[in-house]
Amino acid sequence: MVYADADAGTILYKIRSEDGQWSDASILVDEPGYYAGEHLDITLDSYDRPHVAFTLLSEDGVTRGLYYVSADVHGNWSAIYPVDDGINNPVPAEGEERTPTDVGWYVDIKVTSTNSPVFAYMDNNRGVPVVAAFSQNGETESLDQDLNITGTTGEFVSLAIDNADGIHTVYHNDGFMNDVRYTHWDSYTFSEVVDPRPGIFTTMTMIENEPCVSFYDDYEQDLLYGCRQDDGSWLRQQVLKDGNVGAYSSLVVTKENVPNILYYDGNSDSLRMMHKPTIGGWKQVEVDQGPGAGAHISAAAGPNHNLFMSYYDQGTGALKFAVGQ
Repeated sequence: MVYADADAGTILYKIRSEDGQWSDASILVDEPGYYAGEHLDITLDSYDRPHVAFTLLSEDGVTRGLYYVSADVHGNWSAIYPVDDGINNPVPAEGEERTPTDVGWYVDIKVTSTNSPVFAYMDNNRGVPVVAAFSQNGETESLDQDLNITGTTGEFVSLAIDNADGIHTVYHNDGFMNDVRYTHWDSYTFSEVVDPRPGIFTTMTMIENEPCVSFYDDYEQDLLYGCRQDDGSWLRQQVLKDGNVGAYSSLVVTKENVPNILYYDGNSDSLRMMHKPTIGGWKQVEVDQGPGAGAHISAAAGPNHNLFMSYYDQGTGALKFAVGQ
């Protein structure tokens, strides 16, 4: 588990043992003059080594950059590497000041089959979603996933990697069209519309090697789900239509290709999950209940059909963890 201590401006790290005991928190990132972890994500590779992507925000609030740190099999952490510290900003003309750096929003990190990290995030300077990866010589290779034609795009960007290490992204286009967009790494800057509705809290995973997404309709306040078909179309369905349900959507799939969508239910003030077994329709499960329980959800599938999730309890200000089947 990685999380930010907003008071100290640091990133903390904990490990949960097999018997359910949490280790003491250790400081993973503490950079003087910066607030670390405003945007933050973690993933494990095939050797169970953690890879962490995070932002550093300067104390004056002018500079926000995206960085990366990882650990070896012995638990020794690497140095901090820059992923995007403003290298895509235009070079200022003589006598002009450089544009303040503002990158790394909504960062999502995954690893390829060779355990190489890939990052999806929003460049708020230019208002576009970006995918970045380290090249063989250690430099950062990045590619914009959309064009800022009708306004800012790339909010809530989410990343998935297919069996051939193909990279897929989904995000909210907050421009004139105000819709949900999808882009493949190899598709250059041409995106396609997943859904014309104003979908936020977009999240993506691969099911049978096809991208599937969930999102929250910011207008109707409903939870939606859809998968891309072989012909390039999107088959969508409204999972919940009660209103005020589906915020902080987080989609995770088990080994049996069962989709599970965790979300905040504003009507019951609870963290809930919708899951669709191989037989039958969507089923609802309550995970936690209480004022504000279920914000900033992060989830992963484990062995034996287990689901692991962390979330923020806005009522108590606590970081919580849950596991279930």
